[in-house]
Amino acid sequence: MNFQKALTIAIAMQCGTLGAALAEDPVVNAPAPATVSNGSPVTKPHKSLFLKAISIIPATLIGTPVNWVKKPIDEEKYTIGQATNDSHNPKQTVSAGILWAPFAMITGVLEAPFFALDNALRNCDQPFSKAQFSLTVGDTTTDEPIHGQTSR
Repeated sequence: MNFQKALTIAIAMQCGTLGAALAEDPVVNAPAPATVSNGSPVTKPHKSLFLKAISIIPATLIGTPVNWVKKPIDEEKYTIGQATNDSHNPKQTVSAGILWAPFAMITGVLEAPFFALDNALRNCDQPFSKAQFSLTVGDTTTDEPIHGQTSR
């Protein structure tokens, strides 16, 4: 196996498209295409592996500053809720917010590049999408917020 083929398979495994990468390989026999009842072939939109790989770099570069803003805010909200038991007492909420704000800024800024890369890799099957650029709120599979993560 040559280096280019190994790299293609490694990227495809990370993006969850190993089957498509192997189907493009002329050595591997791909199954016959599915057909509709009238005999015409069913075609699915196919994103090229090159496009997926190329989209990871700008998604990480743009997603990092986006997460620099989103992560500290989300970390602050989550910690205030945990510290005050989700009470609506203004004294508890303000004091917890003031106490945790410096830590939320530091952890949020340090976590941002990792979440940007994570979002870029998780959503590489949707090149150049909002989810890949960390612009969505909540989990892209369930639309529910994840603890400390509004960017997935």
